[in-house]
Amino acid sequence: MSIDPTFLLLIAILLGGPVDRLDGPAAGEPPPGSVQMGTVYFDPENQEVVAVGWFNLVGGFIEYVACLPGIKSHETIVSLDCDPVDLKAALLLLGVEEAPSPESDRDLRFLEGERLMLRLQFPIEDSQGRALIRDIRVEDCVLNAPMEREMARCGFLFTGSRFVEIEVPAGTGEGEATVLKEEFGARLTGELVAICHRPYAILDNPLALPYIDGDYYAYPGVLPLLERDVRVPVSLVIRAPNRGEIDRGVTRMELPPRVREESQQEDGMKKE
Repeated sequence: MSIDPTFLLLIAILLGGPVDRLDGPAAGEPPPGSVQMGTVYFDPENQEVVAVGWFNLVGGFIEYVACLPGIKSHETIVSLDCDPVDLKAALLLLGVEEAPSPESDRDLRFLEGERLMLRLQFPIEDSQGRALIRDIRVEDCVLNAPMEREMARCGFLFTGSRFVEIEVPAGTGEGEATVLKEEFGARLTGELVAICHRPYAILDNPLALPYIDGDYYAYPGVLPLLERDVRVPVSLVIRAPNRGEIDRGVTRMELPPRVREESQQEDGMKKE
């Protein structure tokens, strides 16, 4: 009995990934029929937001899935060459409600709100040298180091960043005179998609964290090989989740029993 390849693809996507395919738009390129917002694209047919960029790293400790180019590259999986305002505007077209941002990077509590599905699409080659596109959800590209397995499939929260007041020269020729100006936080920090709680990121990991910087690593087993001075293109695809794709029962970064006890003891000492 033959099995419909489309059915297999849907099952693979539901269970996580990676899904390797020969067809579809090339990674790093906008989908056909999409609405362009700067260098971010809204695909009305599939109700997806697509931002394109390149890989920074495929292994080691991370605090971010994505930042602007040149920002925290040593701890960020991909760089997205976009205006953060355009990314937020495109996400609003999905109709998702913006959730409150964490108060600070020390706000380790569980963040409540609507979750979104994030996937990475990038080129790879199979054992026969054929060009494929790998399509994999972000959590399966991230390792929970204490548990030695992939990050919980919790989705990501649309926190939307926030506006901050900064001092700028008044432009009146009065020497040191300054005025206050509002600026979009993600533009100032370059933070787009955080793994740890970051108040100026546009998307964030909702799980309660045991440490300020979490304990997450990029998973080299599923990410592409990087060569020196060669950029591997990538598309970050964001959409509302389908039924069963998000584990809404998990609210904390999972830890082994011993590490969990040590973390709880540290929390108790801090409260005292």
